[in-house]
Amino acid sequence: MIRICAYSLFTFLLFSNITQAQPLWSCDGSMIIAVGGDFYINRTQVGDNTINFEALPIPNVGLINAIGYRRSDNCIYGIDQNIPGVQRIFKLSPDGEYNIVREIDGALQPHAGTVSFDDNYLVVPSVSDSMNILYFIDIRENTVPQSYSISVPNGGTYATYGGTDFALDVYTNQLHGYHPAERVFSTISPESGLVTNRESVSLIYGDNYRPGVAFLNNQVLVSFTGEGDNSLLGFYHLNSGTLVDEVVDVVNYPNLNFTDACSCIDFDIAIQQSLPGDTLRHCQRITSTIRVVNRSSSPLPGDNFTLRDSFPAGVIIEEVLYNPYPGEVSGIGTNILQINNFDPDFGIDSIVLSLTVTEAAALGNHEVQAVMNGFTNLLEYPEGRLLSNNPRNYQDGELPTPFTILGSDSLSTVVTEYYLCEEDTLQLNPVAGQPGFTLTWADGSNEVSRLITQSGYYEAMISDACITRTFSLLVEDVYLDVDIGADQTILFGQAAEFIAAIDNDFPVIDYSWIVNDSLLLNCTEDCDIYSFLPEENSSLVLVVIDQNDCVASDEARVRLEFPFFAPNVFSPNNDGRNDQFYIQSSGDLAFKNFRIFDRWGGLLFEQKEGFTNDISLGWDGTSQFKDAPQGAYIWDITLVLGRNGEEQHFSGGVTLLR
Repeated sequence: MIRICAYSLFTFLLFSNITQAQPLWSCDGSMIIAVGGDFYINRTQVGDNTINFEALPIPNVGLINAIGYRRSDNCIYGIDQNIPGVQRIFKLSPDGEYNIVREIDGALQPHAGTVSFDDNYLVVPSVSDSMNILYFIDIRENTVPQSYSISVPNGGTYATYGGTDFALDVYTNQLHGYHPAERVFSTISPESGLVTNRESVSLIYGDNYRPGVAFLNNQVLVSFTGEGDNSLLGFYHLNSGTLVDEVVDVVNYPNLNFTDACSCIDFDIAIQQSLPGDTLRHCQRITSTIRVVNRSSSPLPGDNFTLRDSFPAGVIIEEVLYNPYPGEVSGIGTNILQINNFDPDFGIDSIVLSLTVTEAAALGNHEVQAVMNGFTNLLEYPEGRLLSNNPRNYQDGELPTPFTILGSDSLSTVVTEYYLCEEDTLQLNPVAGQPGFTLTWADGSNEVSRLITQSGYYEAMISDACITRTFSLLVEDVYLDVDIGADQTILFGQAAEFIAAIDNDFPVIDYSWIVNDSLLLNCTEDCDIYSFLPEENSSLVLVVIDQNDCVASDEARVRLEFPFFAPNVFSPNNDGRNDQFYIQSSGDLAFKNFRIFDRWGGLLFEQKEGFTNDISLGWDGTSQFKDAPQGAYIWDITLVLGRNGEEQHFSGGVTLLR
């Protein structure tokens, strides 16, 4: 839980010598950015060649982090860290007032923040060795703070929450953050704290960048970062998986030691309409989803609201599968849905319709757009209505959802041949990715996907809205085997080479050579021979994947021998032959120390750290700048072998001749 240490309100006016005529910002869907304690508004648009940040005329506020925009009071909240070891919630108003609201637990290490959907909490992630934690810090005024936290095991990885800022998508009430080292956007549920999705995105940020993340009005996720004078803006549309644009520019900031950002999105209610795809076909059964996002805690401006949704003639509304809202529903069995006395509650929910595309529907391009009528605030809602937007569109505005109707394919796209990998299972789904079909197996069951463990024929009856056909689905066994040969023993400094023998029914499309659990080579063809120079005893694994995603692997081990040669006699008489005593080996071996002792154990010579075969590190037959007498001496050496730094000690005797 968050510990509230004190409740105090410390306010100072940042504009002590300025008369504030206009607010610093109005919430217009832009991103507000904090860079080193200075605030900016992003004015960069998709397609711009340069970054355009409008600096807010606010004196630097020092070390802050985890900022978020609160719609209900048009203020920015975050964590003030200007006092070492002390964490304080701050509030920055558009009039320039910087308020210290309260002190919180100093052990919290914030790197990201956003304001919750209901505007009651500053949501701050934190990560430990084993847990992901979401802190919900109460920022309501005139109430007893009721902060709380959610903890979820993270499997020992920081990548799910750590190393990134995150932002709340107000259309879905999901948190989204970017991890620059892994180049991954994570989706996090604020209700459970669980990471529900991770999506790789090839942004051009380097590993050392720490981005600020925010949303624009059209659900485009903007990730901003700066390193030195380089600044980058990435516009990414999550719903369509589109990297819309990237802008790179040199921006000179007065202060640059951290970056943060927050979304500034202001609307009371929004509607989105989606279909299962861009292409529909005659005789297809589909669903249509109308998502309603109501952010207004007070009644909407209007009365006797209606929701109307019109589809092309021939697209029939068969059933309302889900509707959480009150009102009278009409239009079942037609192409037009209407809900009278429509009254959406605060929050996010959806209406789900079951549709049939009959053969009477006109072929070609169409669009659908739900409309909510009855608004009395004509300034905010022209013509007294609100139109739905297409969630897969990243352009500004309330745009209809487009789709194309094609003729029936008479179930010609049903896949009838499948391949079962050895010692594996197969999910048999002949209508995968094709909504609108009904599937009945020979035993009468209607499960969409069936788990298969053996090859053979499987009978299935598949129906659309027009016809029913019986299919015989063939599942064939696939053989894939790989052998990289026997274990090898080689001398240190020599290369180990392995040649893979692959027995396969289908072409191999991926090779992964793995040494000591590290992937050293991944390729798609001509990779059946691999050689490497081991520095320690090693394990080598080859994993191959064929075009049916069947996997086979083989492992071999490489054992190293570390031969070295220590002469048993040397003659340091400056004749250019055998003047130095040093350890020699087939490859350069690191040593921790190399020492020479007389017969009574007295230390005459010591060389710390070096490599064998280096004559300059050997003994020249002297001790304390005097020639050592002819006779027998003892040497010892501690070798450091492999990347793990294993130490091995060796010793022997050598005779010095004069």
